[in-house]
Amino acid sequence: MAGEEAEKSQPDDHMAENGKTAEKTGEKKKSEMKREKTCTTINAGFRRTPEEQDLAYELKAQMMRNLDIQNAKLKTELTLHQRLEESKLLYKRNRKLQDESNMSRVNAIKLMKMYERKANIAYNKLDDLEKEMVRTQELATRVSHELEASQAGQEQRSSPRNEKSEGKKTPPSTSPHHKHTTPIRPEDVKRKNEILLADNDKLRIEIQRLKRDNAELIKKAKHAQSDRDQALHALGTSEAARSDLMKRLDKERKSKKKLDTCITRQASEWIQNRKTVLQLEEEDRFDSVNAVPPLGADKRTYVHPTQKNVYQPRKMVPVQDYSSANQGNTDH
Repeated sequence: MAGEEAEKSQPDDHMAENGKTAEKTGEKKKSEMKREKTCTTINAGFRRTPEEQDLAYELKAQMMRNLDIQNAKLKTELTLHQRLEESKLLYKRNRKLQDESNMSRVNAIKLMKMYERKANIAYNKLDDLEKEMVRTQELATRVSHELEASQAGQEQRSSPRNEKSEGKKTPPSTSPHHKHTTPIRPEDVKRKNEILLADNDKLRIEIQRLKRDNAELIKKAKHAQSDRDQALHALGTSEAARSDLMKRLDKERKSKKKLDTCITRQASEWIQNRKTVLQLEEEDRFDSVNAVPPLGADKRTYVHPTQKNVYQPRKMVPVQDYSSANQGNTDH
């Protein structure tokens, strides 16, 4: 009898174990289904209406357009700053060229004055030499006349015997060219004339050289003047370009300021619209709450979709654990 009772008790134990495993699998399936339902409810809470999606797309498109405009403005500002730096460098270079041209012009004027002064001195020397040459020529003619007169006196002295024999005296010479001066040799006069002619040739060569130098200096002064005019023209164009760039920079700054204000206004409007949408959703959620009879409350607890609590504190139970917490409460 005891063996039969033991044999009967063994299938009962197997049946109990099978029932426990079936209950465990059923509980697992129920928990999985509850988790899926909570996930679907959470995802349904994050879903947006078509109007909200259109508004979000419009705001994103407007934001991208504003970003493109801001990038373009930044690029223009960078180019404007580069142009300003280039205009500053051109201005400095033009100032340097202008100073150099002024210095070269002053030096050219000084050299021209110096060479003109030297040329005047050379012309005065030439005039003095010409006067000296005229005087030497007059002296040479006078010496030649005196030589002729002395030769004539020697011819007259060649017949003194006849005059002595007759007892006559020779009358004194009444020639106007005869003077009691030191005799000048013709060789000295000729040598002095040659020296004066050589000095005259040297001065003529020096005058020609000064004229050539003067012409070269005038040419350099003209080139410096043309370079100065070109530098002034480039300076004027760079100043005009700089003023134009400054106007454009001011215009771009004003437009950037307007865009910044527009972006901030749109952002504030978007935030306000988001708040209103959330408020309307909250009102709709509260309006959808109706009176429900208490019978079957445990089953209805996990049927209605619940939105994720966004305003939960740090130590609050997460939404995913609501099902396990509620299940534990029902078991108790």
